[in-house]
Amino acid sequence: MSSFAFRNKNYNINSDRPVTAKECTAKDVHSNFYCPNPNCRCKMILKGFHSNHIPPHFANLSSSPHVDNCSYSNNHSNYLKAKLDDTSFDPQIFLNMISSSKSQSTNSNLDHDSHSTEPNEHINDSLPVIVSNNSNQLESKLSKNKITSLRILYKACIINPITTLLGSEHIWEMICFEATEHIYIKYIEGVKIIKCTLSCFRDDTHTIYFNYPAETTSETRRFLLKVKCHNKELYSKLRNKFFNYYEPVLVFGAWKTFVNSNKNTQHPRVITTISSVNQIIPVPKR
Repeated sequence: MSSFAFRNKNYNINSDRPVTAKECTAKDVHSNFYCPNPNCRCKMILKGFHSNHIPPHFANLSSSPHVDNCSYSNNHSNYLKAKLDDTSFDPQIFLNMISSSKSQSTNSNLDHDSHSTEPNEHINDSLPVIVSNNSNQLESKLSKNKITSLRILYKACIINPITTLLGSEHIWEMICFEATEHIYIKYIEGVKIIKCTLSCFRDDTHTIYFNYPAETTSETRRFLLKVKCHNKELYSKLRNKFFNYYEPVLVFGAWKTFVNSNKNTQHPRVITTISSVNQIIPVPKR
């Protein structure tokens, strides 16, 4: 389900404007709309227009299913109801918050990849500490209308058109996924969520590799994501959690793109360093 969709199945993601469910009228109840994921474009209809319990939204027809792992295929009704206070949202401050959460190990030193030709990223040791890392407690703060977890930030991004502002930045500046693939062609820079799939683990450097876009493989990917873990303990936790996990995940960090000088390497590497398990989560289903 989604709060917005396109009227024309053959919409141009670069130029056509989506329609939001809130701006629809009674005559749109029987109209056809199309999924905002350009890789999906399944047929959708307006739902909840006359309801006092759920906000208006778009849902696909049973005869027109979403493609596998489409970001707009899941139930986001609770998030559609919530009125998030996102006017003061700052991606860098939010990254500082979740990357310094209590779930990280604070006593280990930063591991450097001595064999890497890429610059080492450093963690800011002066970041504030969150008292609790309980995901349920963080989610409960949704009632206070604040973006307090990666899950909530992701939901805020996908229930709104990518041109929507969260704080001072547009959604398309904060997330790399199906609806923004046409933007991130040559590089990815800055603080962002990236929806991706696991490629491999490298135990000797405490590094996890992912493929982007999420629907690609090591042969077809556009970027190879290199996620360096702050320490061995964090790496072990994430390896245990995601080993043999082949569904899409969300990785949140400050990214920088490096084009490898090796001509045999086809894909640019996009690199970040993480310091908390809260920076990598499975894509929420609800």
